[in-house]
Formats: sequence, structure tokens, C-alpha cells
Amino acid sequence: MASEDVVIIKEENKVEFGCLEDANHRVIKYILPEQVESCQLVIGMTALKPGSVWNTMPCHTYDRHMKVYLYFEMPEDAFVMHYMGNPQETRHTIMRNE
Repeated sequence: MASEDVVIIKEENKVEFGCLEDANHRVIKYILPEQVESCQLVIGMTALKPGSVWNTMPCHTYDRHMKVYLYFEMPEDAFVMHYMGNPQETRHTIMRNE
């Protein structure tokens, strides 16, 4: 891989959100369109701070885009649950480390 093919997440592309009191203190690292040529794709990585959990509260949906999740370096005893669908007919996905 050539060095020009490597994307560097620059310090100015990091945004901090949430707070530890609400268990959602996190840093989002954006890979912006200016760094990667794409018509619509924007990539970001969310890193949770210690003591925080990922949540999507308040509940929300997207009309014009989708998200794809990749989890890595999960502790052996950890798991992730996604609840999807209408409240009357939900679908659940549970993910654990291998």
C-alpha cells in the first residue's frame, strides 16, 4: 500500500460528545470526504470513554442514510444488542466476541 493510500485521522477531525454522568462520553473520529474521494460515503469511528456505553437515545431513524456497525476489541464477557423495527414488531440482534 502506498503512503498516499493511508488515511490519517487528524486531531481537528475529532469531536467529543456526551458526558460520563450519562454513561455516553465518546469521541467521534471523522474521515471526511476531503480525505477520501467518494460521492456520498462518510466514515467515522466512535470510541467510548471508560465507564460509558453506546446508546441511541433518544430513539431515532434516518430517512436519507444508513449506518453500518463494526465492533472490535470487545471484552470476552461483553455483548451488543440492537433493537430494530417498529415498536409493535421489533427485531433484535445480539453480538458477542468470538
